[in-house]
Amino acid sequence: MHYVTPYNRLESAAAIRKGHSMLTVTICVGSACCIRGSDELASAIENLLKRENLEESVELVGAFCMDTCSSFSGVSVRVGDELFTNIDAGEAEGFFYGQLLPRIQREAETS
Repeated sequence: MHYVTPYNRLESAAAIRKGHSMLTVTICVGSACCIRGSDELASAIENLLKRENLEESVELVGAFCMDTCSSFSGVSVRVGDELFTNIDAGEAEGFFYGQLLPRIQREAETS
């Protein structure tokens, strides 16, 4: 999986807080994803949200099986209506800055 370079954190956090749009991020906590590190991934994303002062912009929730685990070795994550598969807890920061933060910014711009 390839990720883009992180945005300027201070500018992006300030811009996002103005909009206060809430984005739902769902992490699979089914048996297979749990074994593959869904708890660690959720904790890492939660910590990144706190670091960037974006806890109020994202609702982080767990969901039982998303029916994608048999084809992959990582965790399934749904950001809004977009599904990401095969995410490893060790890739949390890259996933956050490459996929999640840009989506949070888009949501804030449209609200």
